Amino acid sequence: MKRKLMLLLACLFVGIGLVTAQTQKVTGVVISEEDGQPVIGASVLVKGTQIGAITGVDGDFTLPNVPSSAKTLLISYVGMQTQEVAVAPSLRVILKSDSEILDEVTVIAYGTAKKNSLTGSVATIKSSDMEKLPVTSFEKALQGLSPGLQIASVSGQPGSSTQVRIRGIGSMSASSTPLYVIDGVAIEAANLSEVANTSKYGTSANPLSNLNPNDIESITILKDASAASLYGSRAANGVILITTKQGKKGQAKVSFKAQMSSSKLPSGGYDLMNASEHYALYYGGFYNNNIAKGMSSEEASAAANKSTQSMYGRNPYNVANPLDASGDLTSGAQLMIDTDWLDEVFRTGMSQEYDISVNGGNEKSKYFISMGYMNQEGIVIGSDFERYSGRTNVSTEIKPWFSMGINSTFSLAKQNTPVGGGGGASPLTNGIFLPNAVPVYDLDENFQMQYDENGKPLYNFKNPIFQDMNVISFAQTDKYATNTYRVLVNPYVDFNFYGVHWKTSLSYDYINLDETQWYNAEHGNGKAAQGRLYKYAIWNNTFGLTSTLNYNFNIKEDHHFSVLAGYEIYNKEYKRTYAQGTKFPIGGLTELNVAATPQEVGSVTDKERMLSYFGRLNYDYQNKYFASFNIRSDGSSRFAPGHRYGTFWSVGLNWRISEENFMKDITWLDDLKLRASYGTSGNKTSDYLYGYQAFYEGGANYNGESGFRHSQLANPDLSWEKSKNFNVGLDFAVLNSRLHGSIDYYIKNSDELLLEKPLAGSTGLDIIMSNLGGMRNSGIEVDLHSLNIQAGDFNWGTDFNISFNKNEITSYPEEQEVVGTKVRTVGYSLYEFYMQEWAGVDKETGAPLWYKDVKDDKGNPTGERTTTSTYSTADKYKLGSALPNVFGGLNNTFTFKGLDLSFLFTYSFGGKIYDAYEANLLNDGNNNGYQAIKDQANYWTKENPNAPNPAFLPNNTSSSHSTSSRYLHDADFIKFKNINLGYTLPKKWTQKIQLETVRFFGSLENICVWNLDGSFKGYDVELGGVTGVLDGAGTVPLPRTILFGINVGF
Repeated sequence: MKRKLMLLLACLFVGIGLVTAQTQKVTGVVISEEDGQPVIGASVLVKGTQIGAITGVDGDFTLPNVPSSAKTLLISYVGMQTQEVAVAPSLRVILKSDSEILDEVTVIAYGTAKKNSLTGSVATIKSSDMEKLPVTSFEKALQGLSPGLQIASVSGQPGSSTQVRIRGIGSMSASSTPLYVIDGVAIEAANLSEVANTSKYGTSANPLSNLNPNDIESITILKDASAASLYGSRAANGVILITTKQGKKGQAKVSFKAQMSSSKLPSGGYDLMNASEHYALYYGGFYNNNIAKGMSSEEASAAANKSTQSMYGRNPYNVANPLDASGDLTSGAQLMIDTDWLDEVFRTGMSQEYDISVNGGNEKSKYFISMGYMNQEGIVIGSDFERYSGRTNVSTEIKPWFSMGINSTFSLAKQNTPVGGGGGASPLTNGIFLPNAVPVYDLDENFQMQYDENGKPLYNFKNPIFQDMNVISFAQTDKYATNTYRVLVNPYVDFNFYGVHWKTSLSYDYINLDETQWYNAEHGNGKAAQGRLYKYAIWNNTFGLTSTLNYNFNIKEDHHFSVLAGYEIYNKEYKRTYAQGTKFPIGGLTELNVAATPQEVGSVTDKERMLSYFGRLNYDYQNKYFASFNIRSDGSSRFAPGHRYGTFWSVGLNWRISEENFMKDITWLDDLKLRASYGTSGNKTSDYLYGYQAFYEGGANYNGESGFRHSQLANPDLSWEKSKNFNVGLDFAVLNSRLHGSIDYYIKNSDELLLEKPLAGSTGLDIIMSNLGGMRNSGIEVDLHSLNIQAGDFNWGTDFNISFNKNEITSYPEEQEVVGTKVRTVGYSLYEFYMQEWAGVDKETGAPLWYKDVKDDKGNPTGERTTTSTYSTADKYKLGSALPNVFGGLNNTFTFKGLDLSFLFTYSFGGKIYDAYEANLLNDGNNNGYQAIKDQANYWTKENPNAPNPAFLPNNTSSSHSTSSRYLHDADFIKFKNINLGYTLPKKWTQKIQLETVRFFGSLENICVWNLDGSFKGYDVELGGVTGVLDGAGTVPLPRTILFGINVGF
């Protein structure tokens, strides 16, 4: 009995031991890769069983009885990728955001596609890459983020337009701006303002500023024909697809963001003279001139003092003759006026922005609703931008085969834009060109401020450059206001019968501009007319209908087909009504009915219609070989019958080399794909509307009789500009995708470009528009992304892109045509600088020198050059292109637990920039009285024969300041674009106060720029834009901005 009992106990212990050996305890923690925070409520399940657990407040979990036979755990959480991990006693699991899965599906023309199936060149930018920057429009935040995308912010004015180019310049006279598409709807992106008008006033109002960047989910850039040709006649310059945020299944989530920023003029820029230096400069010039006339030193000195003071309009010193014959201050002389005009014109601009959004839904209906407010002061007095915006995106499934929805946005943007241009009403022109010896306020003989009867200080309107002008006063009295109302509505229905997907959407893009331009009656541009008022009412309405059919089918298991067919109707109407009034009895009442004298009144109406048919066929074999064919036919009312329709097409191939059997043993290679495409697209965007028709204009007067006159000669053969694009690319991913990227080579040939063909004088007209030009852009793009370090809670990633582009004219109706500072010649860039070449200073006489060709007896150049001191006899030379050869960006991102840090550098090499500001500030006395940079003081005299600048002479006529390479510089730069720092509070903290997430962030924008050409004296070569000209017309420098904000989710 005892033996049996011992045997029974032994069996029991063995059984317990066997059971124990068959289970094990597993503990661990689940962390979010995105913010390094614990994931609360994640599901941890033993694969193939019902054994599982839910993570706690710290993201921890414990599985006490995991079968020893179990090999894998499944970890999942809503919004994150489900992950399989091998069973181990202690685990640390990092879940990636589900957005990375979504990234595998890319938005393309009229649909989506998996990245691995793409045959075209496509780049995607996520909202997280843009939302931290203090910009009024989203495209300003794209700079440096994608290869082939050239962004030039040519003004720091809030709400101003940005120059965007994809793979170079696509046209000579029509637009080179890409097509913008929001949620499948092509939108108006041109500047419609008459008050903030680039050609009139050097300013702009950007219609894209009406779109709140915080509503954007992602941006896709279509760069080649395979990607973009389905947009046909509007795709020659590339396409930018904007996808806004949509509702997601689940409980309603609220997100609130608030941020404030401060902007100011960046350091550097022109090293301007103070009042004493400027006085001494002109005094010296007058004195030397007087000595040359035979005056004694005392007479020359007294006359020089008097001439300098007369130039200013008053004496800035407290004595009549502050400088003696040696140029030294006389006894008791003291400078009483030294106005820092830049400090007066520029200010610290404060801005604030608030956004709130709600999204949620269930299996059938989803919604996203947002509201936003932004108020941004410009760094120039009198400039600001204010925006109210709202968005509602709703979708619902009515039946399993029928769904519908609507994407809608509304906005009101209020923009005050002081006039640019080179005139006296431009704040920046005054700030840079007015000498410091000119006071802001009216001063008496004792330099005391004068006041009116209401106790307000009186302004000074006397200066040597802009008579009866004072921009500090005008900031209070004049008005340049643009109110833009915009509504974009896009309802749609979606049917799905037996695999046939039919979607039809309507779109309505309504833009209304209410503009006022007022010049006061007391001084400046409105004085002669006793006040001048302009009113503009502008409407731009676009209606569209798009209907598409999609059908996917397979033949056997390996052959996969996708077919798209569709049509599109586009109807656009533009109206402008304007009026002008003068002679206002009371200032400040800026309404036309107050004007005593009505002036110009008029209206303009323009209409366009377009009908399009398009289709796409995609094929793949075994998810390894892909082919795509796209075709579109556009018919536009812009062209004559017989030329109204244009057909555009593309074909693309994709070979996933990494899927081949012979590549399977290369374990470090995750993906390798070779792409190639060829196709055509068009460009119809031009200022020459209905150029095929003959135009007449009214208002003509002949012997007192009113009538019409010819204004445009008909050209019935006018047609589309066309672009032919070839692209070959390689996509790759290695080392578990820790390094991935792409390399592309492209050739874009643009033909039948619109040009002004000169006409004989006997026709009574100067030009006729014709399809005459040709141009090529070719280059290489490299895009690299790497995860350099992934160690526990610390991650470091790098994004790098570089673009090489060459632009050249391939055909032109004339051998050579000079256009401003450029020349158009076959074989050279569209923006090839062409001007006199500076040869320095004649050491014997101090005269300026330029190069000219040595010519033989027949007048032909011999190949040798000499110099001349007469500007009109100097020859012009091709001196390089304004377009860069190389540009790109470098971004680094670091994360550690809740901390995130990123910084971006952008760069550009190879272009040129002409600085017209410098031509005015280093003018050797040719522009009398203008402010001067300190380098101007180093001018030629007999005692200083090696000076870099010619002899300085007030009222100079040497033309040394005229257009030449003296003011032409290399536009190479490296810019520290921005740095962003954020901290996300741990979830175990935020949940205690009933919040989902709390993130604090800060950023510094436009930190510094290294202009690699040390002779460039301005703020930023980027201000020259794609044309490479700082035209001296009031361009606002890009401000340095510091921002702080908070983002709360609950």
